[in-house]
Amino acid sequence: MISLTEKQLNIIADYCLNFSDDSLGWYEFADKMADSKEVELTNGATKGVFIFPDNDYVFKIELDTDSCKREEEIYVEAEEAGLERFFAKTVLYDVINGVEIYAQPKLITPPIGKDETVDLSPAASELLGYCDDWNGLCENTLFEEFYITYDVSLLEQLITFINNNNINDLHSCNIGYTAEKEPVFIDYGGYEV
Repeated sequence: MISLTEKQLNIIADYCLNFSDDSLGWYEFADKMADSKEVELTNGATKGVFIFPDNDYVFKIELDTDSCKREEEIYVEAEEAGLERFFAKTVLYDVINGVEIYAQPKLITPPIGKDETVDLSPAASELLGYCDDWNGLCENTLFEEFYITYDVSLLEQLITFINNNNINDLHSCNIGYTAEKEPVFIDYGGYEV
């Protein structure tokens, strides 16, 4: 069950009530919380993330796009296609002061600076040739991990799903690992160029 302690909710509410006017507000809030032991804040180009050490979920807010909402929509479409195992489920958890807060299961994330030099096997390289994710899934390390872990017919379906839904930015910093060590996309809302 997705839940926040009162202290965790107060931290998110502090952001929503005092810092959420634009994406710059996120960086000011992150500076304010830099020494906190209660929460780790991280962000990408389109969203901010609250990571509480004693919570099984992370909580995301949108900085300047609808990428969290898009993740929620993609997950529903992945469920309908039988491909949800590739995506960490993103759901709207709450709205505070007009700021939508999304929840997603906390997964194990790779260390920053992970080795990106793994060569693709010939079979993985051939399969990857069909992927349109121009700046993400085509990373050798990432796709080789998916190729080793998942059945090829499932990967063919996944690539078709990625192409049909214009999903991009699926690079190795945007995946996590389940307890079973399966790679799963945790940041898949992408962005428009």
